[in-house]
Amino acid sequence: MNIEVSTLAHSMLADLHNNNNNYGKAIPGHIPRVPPNIRNINRAAYDPKVLSIGPYHHGKPGLQAMEDHKKRYLREFLTYMPGELEKLEKLNSLIYSVRTLEEKLLSLYNQPLNIERDDFIKMIVLDGCFILRLLIKIRVRLESEADAIFEVVPLLRRDLLLLENQLPFFILEKLYELIPKPNSIQPFPTLKEMAFAYLTMKLSTDPIALNNLEAYHLLHFYDLILLPKPRDHLIFESNQNAPSTVPQASKQEEPGIKITAKKADNFLEVPFVEGKLQISCLEIKDVAIPIFRNLIAFEQCCPTAGNHLTDTRFMDLMV
Repeated sequence: MNIEVSTLAHSMLADLHNNNNNYGKAIPGHIPRVPPNIRNINRAAYDPKVLSIGPYHHGKPGLQAMEDHKKRYLREFLTYMPGELEKLEKLNSLIYSVRTLEEKLLSLYNQPLNIERDDFIKMIVLDGCFILRLLIKIRVRLESEADAIFEVVPLLRRDLLLLENQLPFFILEKLYELIPKPNSIQPFPTLKEMAFAYLTMKLSTDPIALNNLEAYHLLHFYDLILLPKPRDHLIFESNQNAPSTVPQASKQEEPGIKITAKKADNFLEVPFVEGKLQISCLEIKDVAIPIFRNLIAFEQCCPTAGNHLTDTRFMDLMV
Protein backbone atom coordinates (compact mmCIF):
# COMPACT_ATOMS: atom_id res chain seq x y z
CA MET A 1 0.00 0.00 0.00
CA ASN A 2 1.27 3.45 -0.87
CA ILE A 3 2.63 5.11 2.27
CA GLU A 4 1.12 8.49 1.39
CA VAL A 5 -2.31 6.91 0.89
CA SER A 6 -2.06 5.06 4.21
CA THR A 7 -1.04 8.24 6.03
CA LEU A 8 -3.97 10.12 4.50
CA ALA A 9 -6.36 7.32 5.49
CA HIS A 10 -5.16 7.44 9.10
CA SER A 11 -5.52 11.22 9.11
CA MET A 12 -9.07 11.07 7.73
CA LEU A 13 -10.06 8.37 10.23
CA ALA A 14 -8.76 10.47 13.13
CA ASP A 15 -10.66 13.48 11.80
CA LEU A 16 -13.86 11.44 11.60
CA HIS A 17 -13.49 10.42 15.26
CA ASN A 18 -12.74 13.99 16.33
CA ASN A 19 -15.87 15.29 14.62
CA ASN A 20 -18.22 12.82 16.25
CA ASN A 21 -20.86 15.39 17.28
CA ASN A 22 -23.85 12.99 17.36
CA TYR A 23 -25.86 14.87 14.72
CA GLY A 24 -28.33 12.50 13.19
CA LYS A 25 -27.81 9.74 15.77
CA ALA A 26 -30.98 8.04 16.99
CA ILE A 27 -29.74 7.61 20.57
CA PRO A 28 -32.67 7.25 23.01
CA GLY A 29 -32.60 10.23 25.32
CA HIS A 30 -29.97 12.06 23.28
CA ILE A 31 -29.91 15.80 24.00
CA PRO A 32 -28.54 17.36 20.80
CA ARG A 33 -27.56 20.84 19.88
CA VAL A 34 -30.10 22.47 17.60
CA PRO A 35 -28.88 21.83 14.03
CA PRO A 36 -27.73 24.97 12.16
CA ASN A 37 -30.42 24.68 9.49
CA ILE A 38 -33.08 24.98 12.23
CA ARG A 39 -31.26 27.45 14.48
CA ASN A 40 -30.58 29.92 11.68
CA ILE A 41 -34.32 30.49 11.15
CA ASN A 42 -34.62 32.17 14.56
CA ARG A 43 -31.45 31.93 16.63
CA ALA A 44 -32.87 33.70 19.69
CA ALA A 45 -35.60 31.07 20.08
CA TYR A 46 -33.06 28.41 21.07
CA ASP A 47 -30.87 30.36 23.51
CA PRO A 48 -31.70 30.80 27.22
CA LYS A 49 -32.43 34.29 28.51
CA VAL A 50 -31.87 33.87 32.26
CA LEU A 51 -31.04 30.23 33.06
CA SER A 52 -28.53 27.69 31.79
CA ILE A 53 -29.23 24.01 32.40
CA GLY A 54 -26.73 21.39 31.33
CA PRO A 55 -23.40 21.91 29.57
CA TYR A 56 -24.24 23.70 26.31
CA HIS A 57 -24.79 27.19 27.75
CA HIS A 58 -22.97 26.67 31.05
CA GLY A 59 -20.80 29.61 32.09
CA LYS A 60 -22.15 32.15 29.61
CA PRO A 61 -21.75 35.67 31.07
CA GLY A 62 -25.37 36.74 30.63
CA LEU A 63 -26.64 33.79 32.67
CA GLN A 64 -24.43 34.06 35.75
CA ALA A 65 -26.99 35.79 38.00
CA MET A 66 -29.02 32.58 38.23
CA GLU A 67 -25.99 30.61 39.45
CA ASP A 68 -26.37 32.22 42.89
CA HIS A 69 -30.00 31.08 43.02
CA LYS A 70 -28.90 27.52 42.18
CA LYS A 71 -26.56 27.53 45.18
CA ARG A 72 -29.26 29.06 47.37
CA TYR A 73 -31.73 26.34 46.41
CA LEU A 74 -29.21 23.60 47.20
CA ARG A 75 -28.59 25.25 50.60
CA GLU A 76 -32.34 25.24 51.24
CA PHE A 77 -32.48 21.49 50.63
CA LEU A 78 -29.59 20.94 53.03
CA THR A 79 -31.29 22.95 55.80
CA TYR A 80 -33.59 19.95 56.29
CA MET A 81 -30.57 18.02 57.58
CA PRO A 82 -30.05 18.33 61.37
CA GLY A 83 -26.31 19.05 61.45
CA GLU A 84 -23.24 19.92 59.41
CA LEU A 85 -22.08 16.31 59.24
CA GLU A 86 -25.47 15.19 57.93
CA LYS A 87 -25.42 18.00 55.36
CA LEU A 88 -22.00 16.88 54.16
CA GLU A 89 -23.12 13.25 53.95
CA LYS A 90 -26.24 14.20 51.98
CA LEU A 91 -24.24 16.35 49.56
CA ASN A 92 -21.76 13.50 49.16
CA SER A 93 -24.60 11.11 48.28
CA LEU A 94 -25.87 13.52 45.61
CA ILE A 95 -22.40 13.85 44.10
CA TYR A 96 -21.81 10.10 44.20
CA SER A 97 -25.12 9.34 42.48
CA VAL A 98 -24.22 11.65 39.61
CA ARG A 99 -20.65 10.39 39.35
CA THR A 100 -21.81 6.78 39.00
CA LEU A 101 -23.90 7.88 35.98
CA GLU A 102 -21.29 10.23 34.53
CA GLU A 103 -20.45 8.19 31.42
CA LYS A 104 -24.12 7.66 30.59
CA LEU A 105 -24.79 11.38 31.05
CA LEU A 106 -21.86 12.40 28.86
CA SER A 107 -22.95 10.03 26.10
CA LEU A 108 -26.24 11.91 25.73
CA TYR A 109 -24.64 15.27 24.86
CA ASN A 110 -22.82 16.34 21.72
CA GLN A 111 -19.07 16.28 22.18
CA PRO A 112 -16.75 17.97 22.91
CA LEU A 113 -18.17 19.77 25.94
CA ASN A 114 -15.01 21.54 27.10
CA ILE A 115 -15.80 21.10 30.77
CA GLU A 116 -13.70 19.40 33.45
CA ARG A 117 -15.01 16.21 35.03
CA ASP A 118 -15.55 17.65 38.52
CA ASP A 119 -17.14 20.79 37.07
CA PHE A 120 -19.52 18.60 35.04
CA ILE A 121 -20.59 16.69 38.18
CA LYS A 122 -21.02 19.93 40.15
CA MET A 123 -23.08 21.44 37.33
CA ILE A 124 -25.43 18.44 37.16
CA VAL A 125 -25.98 18.49 40.94
CA LEU A 126 -26.63 22.24 41.07
CA ASP A 127 -28.81 22.32 37.95
CA GLY A 128 -30.79 19.24 38.95
CA CYS A 129 -31.42 20.43 42.50
CA PHE A 130 -32.41 23.87 41.22
CA ILE A 131 -35.06 22.35 38.95
CA LEU A 132 -36.38 20.15 41.75
CA ARG A 133 -36.51 22.96 44.30
CA LEU A 134 -38.29 25.23 41.82
CA LEU A 135 -40.90 22.55 41.04
CA ILE A 136 -41.47 21.93 44.74
CA LYS A 137 -41.86 25.64 45.52
CA ILE A 138 -44.37 26.09 42.71
CA ARG A 139 -46.32 22.90 43.46
CA VAL A 140 -46.57 22.84 47.25
CA ARG A 141 -45.71 26.45 48.14
CA LEU A 142 -43.37 25.57 50.97
CA GLU A 143 -42.17 29.07 51.66
CA SER A 144 -44.42 31.71 53.17
CA GLU A 145 -42.05 34.51 52.22
CA ALA A 146 -41.82 35.78 48.67
CA ASP A 147 -39.05 34.35 46.52
CA ALA A 148 -37.51 36.83 44.09
CA ILE A 149 -37.30 34.08 41.51
CA PHE A 150 -41.10 34.01 41.19
CA GLU A 151 -40.84 37.29 39.30
CA VAL A 152 -39.21 35.50 36.37
CA VAL A 153 -41.20 32.26 36.40
CA PRO A 154 -42.42 32.71 32.79
CA LEU A 155 -38.83 33.17 31.60
CA LEU A 156 -37.69 30.20 33.65
CA ARG A 157 -40.44 28.07 32.13
CA ARG A 158 -39.32 29.17 28.67
CA ASP A 159 -35.67 28.38 29.38
CA LEU A 160 -36.47 25.01 30.97
CA LEU A 161 -38.19 23.98 27.73
CA LEU A 162 -35.29 24.73 25.39
CA LEU A 163 -33.82 21.71 23.62
CA GLU A 164 -30.24 22.69 24.47
CA ASN A 165 -31.17 23.35 28.12
CA GLN A 166 -32.11 19.86 29.27
CA LEU A 167 -31.01 17.33 31.87
CA PRO A 168 -31.93 13.67 31.36
CA PHE A 169 -35.10 12.85 33.26
CA PHE A 170 -33.47 9.83 34.88
CA ILE A 171 -30.94 12.02 36.71
CA LEU A 172 -33.73 14.31 37.96
CA GLU A 173 -35.55 11.24 39.28
CA LYS A 174 -32.38 9.95 40.93
CA LEU A 175 -31.70 13.27 42.65
CA TYR A 176 -35.37 13.52 43.66
CA GLU A 177 -35.05 10.19 45.47
CA LEU A 178 -32.10 11.54 47.46
CA ILE A 179 -32.96 15.15 48.26
CA PRO A 180 -34.24 15.84 51.79
CA LYS A 181 -37.91 16.79 51.92
CA PRO A 182 -39.99 18.44 54.65
CA ASN A 183 -41.85 15.99 56.86
CA SER A 184 -44.87 18.30 57.01
CA ILE A 185 -46.13 17.18 53.58
CA GLN A 186 -47.11 13.53 53.23
CA PRO A 187 -47.40 11.95 50.77
CA PHE A 188 -45.11 14.12 48.72
CA PRO A 189 -46.06 14.63 45.03
CA THR A 190 -44.11 12.63 42.46
CA LEU A 191 -41.65 14.40 40.21
CA LYS A 192 -43.93 13.99 37.20
CA GLU A 193 -46.92 15.36 39.11
CA MET A 194 -44.92 18.45 40.04
CA ALA A 195 -43.56 18.88 36.51
CA PHE A 196 -47.09 18.62 35.10
CA ALA A 197 -48.38 21.24 37.54
CA TYR A 198 -45.54 23.62 36.69
CA LEU A 199 -45.77 23.24 32.92
CA THR A 200 -49.57 23.33 32.62
CA MET A 201 -50.50 25.39 35.71
CA LYS A 202 -53.05 22.76 36.76
CA LEU A 203 -53.19 19.39 38.52
CA SER A 204 -53.33 16.12 36.64
CA THR A 205 -56.69 14.37 36.53
CA ASP A 206 -55.02 11.03 35.70
CA PRO A 207 -51.93 10.67 37.93
CA ILE A 208 -51.52 6.95 37.16
CA ALA A 209 -51.19 7.53 33.41
CA LEU A 210 -49.02 10.58 34.07
CA ASN A 211 -46.57 8.68 36.25
CA ASN A 212 -46.31 5.93 33.64
CA LEU A 213 -45.00 8.32 30.99
CA GLU A 214 -41.42 7.59 29.90
CA ALA A 215 -39.75 10.94 29.22
CA TYR A 216 -36.18 11.66 28.13
CA HIS A 217 -36.19 15.14 29.69
CA LEU A 218 -38.57 17.99 30.60
CA LEU A 219 -39.08 19.08 26.99
CA HIS A 220 -39.97 15.53 26.00
CA PHE A 221 -42.28 15.30 29.03
CA TYR A 222 -44.08 18.45 27.88
CA ASP A 223 -44.32 17.00 24.38
CA LEU A 224 -45.91 13.85 25.81
CA ILE A 225 -48.52 15.65 27.92
CA LEU A 226 -49.55 17.69 24.89
CA LEU A 227 -50.41 14.51 23.01
CA PRO A 228 -54.16 13.87 22.76
CA LYS A 229 -55.40 10.63 24.26
CA PRO A 230 -55.65 7.85 21.66
CA ARG A 231 -59.10 7.16 20.29
CA ASP A 232 -59.61 3.72 18.80
CA HIS A 233 -62.17 4.87 16.26
CA LEU A 234 -59.68 7.35 14.81
CA ILE A 235 -57.03 4.69 14.11
CA PHE A 236 -56.84 3.38 10.56
CA GLU A 237 -56.96 -0.40 10.20
CA SER A 238 -54.07 -2.06 8.41
CA ASN A 239 -56.17 -2.61 5.28
CA GLN A 240 -57.18 1.05 5.11
CA ASN A 241 -55.19 3.82 3.55
CA ALA A 242 -54.64 6.92 5.65
CA PRO A 243 -54.93 10.15 3.66
CA SER A 244 -51.56 11.35 2.43
CA THR A 245 -52.65 14.96 1.99
CA VAL A 246 -55.06 17.31 3.73
CA PRO A 247 -57.46 19.25 1.49
CA GLN A 248 -57.96 22.94 2.17
CA ALA A 249 -60.80 23.92 4.46
CA SER A 250 -62.64 25.61 1.61
CA LYS A 251 -62.61 22.33 -0.33
CA GLN A 252 -63.78 20.41 2.71
CA GLU A 253 -66.86 22.61 2.95
CA GLU A 254 -68.05 21.64 -0.54
CA PRO A 255 -69.12 18.03 0.22
CA GLY A 256 -70.82 19.15 3.43
CA ILE A 257 -67.98 18.90 5.93
CA LYS A 258 -68.17 21.83 8.33
CA ILE A 259 -65.22 23.41 10.13
CA THR A 260 -66.13 24.56 13.63
CA ALA A 261 -64.13 26.14 16.45
CA LYS A 262 -64.08 24.50 19.86
CA LYS A 263 -62.62 24.98 23.29
CA ALA A 264 -60.39 22.16 24.52
CA ASP A 265 -57.63 21.47 26.99
CA ASN A 266 -55.54 19.97 24.20
CA PHE A 267 -55.27 21.92 20.95
CA LEU A 268 -53.92 18.82 19.17
CA GLU A 269 -57.26 17.05 19.49
CA VAL A 270 -59.16 17.55 16.23
CA PRO A 271 -62.25 15.32 16.43
CA PHE A 272 -64.53 14.69 13.45
CA VAL A 273 -68.08 14.32 14.75
CA GLU A 274 -71.27 14.14 12.68
CA GLY A 275 -69.75 15.83 9.66
CA LYS A 276 -68.03 18.54 11.70
CA LEU A 277 -64.27 18.94 11.98
CA GLN A 278 -63.74 20.58 15.37
CA ILE A 279 -60.54 22.61 15.56
CA SER A 280 -59.37 24.35 18.73
CA CYS A 281 -58.56 28.03 18.64
CA LEU A 282 -54.86 28.43 19.36
CA GLU A 283 -53.48 31.74 20.54
CA ILE A 284 -49.69 31.65 20.66
CA LYS A 285 -48.21 34.39 22.83
CA ASP A 286 -44.68 35.69 22.31
CA VAL A 287 -43.28 33.74 25.26
CA ALA A 288 -44.72 30.49 23.84
CA ILE A 289 -43.18 30.81 20.37
CA PRO A 290 -39.71 29.59 21.46
CA ILE A 291 -41.33 26.64 23.25
CA PHE A 292 -43.12 25.52 20.11
CA ARG A 293 -39.97 25.99 18.05
CA ASN A 294 -38.02 23.83 20.49
CA LEU A 295 -40.69 21.15 20.53
CA ILE A 296 -40.47 21.01 16.75
CA ALA A 297 -36.66 20.96 16.86
CA PHE A 298 -36.81 18.09 19.37
CA GLU A 299 -39.16 16.08 17.17
CA GLN A 300 -36.96 16.64 14.14
CA CYS A 301 -33.82 15.57 16.05
CA CYS A 302 -35.43 12.60 17.80
CA PRO A 303 -37.07 10.12 15.38
CA THR A 304 -38.81 8.25 18.22
CA ALA A 305 -40.61 11.39 19.45
CA GLY A 306 -43.18 11.48 16.64
CA ASN A 307 -44.07 14.50 14.55
CA HIS A 308 -47.44 15.75 15.76
CA LEU A 309 -46.09 19.31 16.09
CA THR A 310 -43.51 19.14 13.34
CA ASP A 311 -46.04 18.78 10.57
CA THR A 312 -46.86 22.47 10.43
CA ARG A 313 -47.73 21.94 6.81
CA PHE A 314 -51.04 20.58 8.12
CA MET A 315 -52.00 24.01 9.40
CA ASP A 316 -50.93 25.68 6.15
CA LEU A 317 -53.17 23.35 4.19
CA MET A 318 -56.13 23.70 6.51
CA VAL A 319 -56.19 27.51 6.57
